[in-house]
Amino acid sequence: MSEDIKGQLKMREEIEMEVEMGEFVLRRIDPWNDPWARREWAEISLGFLDSFEGEPLAWHQYGARYHYGLQNYKEILSIGNQKERIDKLQLSIGAYERLLHTQARTLRSKYTRPGRVSWALYEKSTNRLIGFSGWIVPNDMRQEFDLVQGKHGVVWTMFKWITDTINSWIDWLTYLWEPDHPLHNRRWDQFDSIFVSKGDMFINGTHTVEELAVGDKVKDHSYLIYPEAYRVFLNDFFVVPQYQRMGLGKIMLQLSLDQIPVRPVTFEHNGQYRQYPQVVSLYGSEEGVSLYRKCGFQLLIGWDPILSGIRVPVYYMQLIRPATSTTSSTHN
Repeated sequence: MSEDIKGQLKMREEIEMEVEMGEFVLRRIDPWNDPWARREWAEISLGFLDSFEGEPLAWHQYGARYHYGLQNYKEILSIGNQKERIDKLQLSIGAYERLLHTQARTLRSKYTRPGRVSWALYEKSTNRLIGFSGWIVPNDMRQEFDLVQGKHGVVWTMFKWITDTINSWIDWLTYLWEPDHPLHNRRWDQFDSIFVSKGDMFINGTHTVEELAVGDKVKDHSYLIYPEAYRVFLNDFFVVPQYQRMGLGKIMLQLSLDQIPVRPVTFEHNGQYRQYPQVVSLYGSEEGVSLYRKCGFQLLIGWDPILSGIRVPVYYMQLIRPATSTTSSTHN
C-alpha cells in the first residue's frame, strides 16, 4: 500500500463521521463508502448554486439563470405566445438540470481525491441540508521544506508564492468568462493588495517594495504563508439562502474545524528542524469576511479589482492553530 493511501486512511480514521450539536448534525460525506450517493451530491450542488445568487462575481461564474440559459421565470411567463412560452420553460429547466448534474459530478469527483474531506450540516428534525464545507487536508505536514530556498531566501520564496497565487486568480477569472459574457472584455481599473501599487521600483537592485512587505509579514509566525502542501485549505463553503443570517455558518465552520487534527508543520534550516503552527487558509468574499473573523481567521491579503465597473473584492485569510511543540532539533 502506498504511503499516500496509508496517510489518507489514517486521516479518515481520525475524523468523526457524525457530530451532533443541539438540533443540528454535521455529517462527513464519505464518497468511498457510498460512491453512488448521487441524491446527496445533487442536493449539495443545488445549495451550492443557490447560495451564490447575491454575490456578483460568483453569480457570473455559477449563476444558472444567465450562464446556462435559465432565464427569469417572470420574463418567460410574460411571453404572449403559449408555444413559445412553454418552449422557453423547457429549455430553462433542461439547462438547469444539466448544470445541476454537472456540478454534482464535479463536487463528488473533487472530494474523492486524496487529502480531501467534506461535511454537510443538516437540521435533525427535518433532515434538511443547511450547508456544506469542503477541505483540503494534507496527509503529512512533516516533510522537509527549506525556508531559505532560492537566491533571495524566505522573502523571495514567500513573495513568489503570493504572486503565483494572484496570477492564478487572474487566469481563473479569465478562463471562466465566456466570450459573450458581459464581463469578458474586462479592464483592471484597480488591483490592490497588502503590497503596493503596480510599477514600484526595485530597492538596491534586489528586492521590490512588494517583497519587503511580505518579508516584514513573515517575521511574525502568525503571518507565515506556507507552501500549498502544508496548508489546510477551505476549498468550498456555503449556507443555503433560507438558512443564512442565522449564525449557522459559524456553527458549521467551527464544527468542521474541530474535526481536523491539529498537526505542527516542520521546516528545516541549516540542519535544524523547527515546528511551526498549523495554518488553515481560505479565499473569502466580502460577505464572508465577518463570519471567518468570528471563527478566528485573520485577513492577510485583500485585493479589490474593478471589472467593467463591477467591484469584485477577494480576500485571503488565515487561521493559526498552535503546534504542540516549538522546539528545535538536529536532523541526523
